[in-house]
This record gives sequence, structure tokens and C-alpha cells, in this order.
Amino acid sequence: MIVTEMPEQGLVRPKNPLAALLDSDNPDEAAVEERMREVAAAQAAAMRMRILTEVRIRRVLTPEQRNLLRALRQQANQLRLERPLDSPDERIKRREERRSLQNQRNGIAPLFPRRDAQRRTRPLDQ
Repeated sequence: MIVTEMPEQGLVRPKNPLAALLDSDNPDEAAVEERMREVAAAQAAAMRMRILTEVRIRRVLTPEQRNLLRALRQQANQLRLERPLDSPDERIKRREERRSLQNQRNGIAPLFPRRDAQRRTRPLDQ
């Protein structure tokens, strides 16, 4: 099985687990069932982690912050509904742009450098 490790989440996600099986001339039904169970388990684990993270975040927010979060989500949902449907080519292009940005950080430095970096330099110890 081809997998992609996601160490920050501790999950292993199958990558196109059904493609090779379904492309064969005579797919093994038992193998297809097993791969579908693997995919479903990975999706359930990812959803569980996402929801538990949301719950834990909400616990530490103030009432004002929770109200702001609700308003921002409603605004994002409204914008999503109003956005015209993109062609498949535009969606693929946007997805590739997002993926290219994901790998530009090392987890230590910010993705985009600070604008005031010149002011934050330390004097050299002599």
C-alpha cells in the first residue's frame, strides 16, 4: 500500500488505495473491500481529530471570541455559496498552488517573513 505520513497528526493516509485494484482487469472483491475499510478508517480518524481539536479550541475561547468565530464562519460559508463554480482546470490549479505553499515551511520559521525584520536584528555580542 502507498501511504503518506502526516507526522503532525500521527496519521497515515492511504494514497489512491483503490486505483491499482480497480484498474486491474479482474479486481479482487475482497481486496477492494479491505482497501475501502482502510480508507474509511483513515477518514474517520481524521474527522475525529478535527472535531476534537475544534472542541478543545472552543473551550479556551472567550464568549466574544466564540461569537467572532461564528460570524467569520457564516461569512466564509456565504462567500463560498456566492462564488461561481470553477471549471475543473481552475480547481486543479488552485489546489496545486496550495500544495506548493504547504511544503515551504519547516515548522520553525513563519511562512512569510516579517516586514519589520530589520528592526528585530540582535546586536552582535563582542
